[in-house]
Order: sequence, then C-alpha cells, then structure tokens
Amino acid sequence: MSKVLFVKSNDRPADQAISVKMYETFLNAYKEANSSDEITELDLFELNLPYYGNTAITALYKRNQGMELTEEEVEIADIVQQYLNQFLAADKVVFGLPAMERNGSGTIGNLYFYLAQAGTTFKYTAEGPVGLAGDKKWLYLMHADPIMHCLEWKLAKWLRNT
Repeated sequence: MSKVLFVKSNDRPADQAISVKMYETFLNAYKEANSSDEITELDLFELNLPYYGNTAITALYKRNQGMELTEEEVEIADIVQQYLNQFLAADKVVFGLPAMERNGSGTIGNLYFYLAQAGTTFKYTAEGPVGLAGDKKWLYLMHADPIMHCLEWKLAKWLRNT
C-alpha cells in the first residue's frame, strides 16, 4: 500500500479545462487500479491556504530558533507544518496543473513555498541544493496549448536564423 497525495490547482469545471478533465480521469483510473492505496486529495482553490509571506517566514524562523511566537504566527506555522508533513508522508505525489501562461496558478506556487523548507525538504551544500524528501514518485498532469508550442518553435527557428 502506498500513500498518494493528489494536488489539484485549477478551479475551472472539467468541461472547460483540459487539465481538470485529465486530472479527474487519471485520479479515477488510479483509484480503480490501486484500490489498496491511501489517497489524499488537496483542492488548493477549496483550501484557500494563507499566502506564504512575511508572517509565515517570520513564524517558521522564530519556531526554528526556539523564540516565542504570536498567536497569528503559531497559526500560520502550524498550517505550513501540516501540509509539509502531509507531503513528506506521501510515497507518490500527483499534481494537476493548468497551463495558465505556462506558469501554473498562484495556488501551486504558494504550496511550493510551504514545501520548500531548508533542512527538511532540501539542504544547501557547496555544490548546490540537495533534496531531502526521499525517493518519492512524482507526476505532473499539465495541459500545454499546442498553439503556444507552435509559436515557441517558430520563435526558436527565427532566433537560430538571425
């Protein structure tokens, strides 16, 4: 049995968003093929997680230094820790992302900040950062607009010829 974390970062209906349809199709097929796996689903738009900003950064710093936190700092630090622990406990992680100008949505960027914790999910070395999250299996389900690919190809071709 594996622990699988499914993360959805698109609030559009499946009939209007290829990435949502892809995510839902994969999720249902995965559940059917792996009925003994423990599946946790996160819908980032439904969760509406607090932004990872100054309060979260300060709270986590203070907690790591053993300093006293305000009530607001305790709350945000606990939320970040909850989702970080959930991520660390997963054997597999599946992200369902919209193309949104090739960047994904702000909700996924916010979650990435929750998860990118030095000393927990990565460490700094003289050779650069090194991952600490273990041997997780990852899957990104993302729709990429074929028109965008065509434009990128034409731009690359034009740049090579100038």
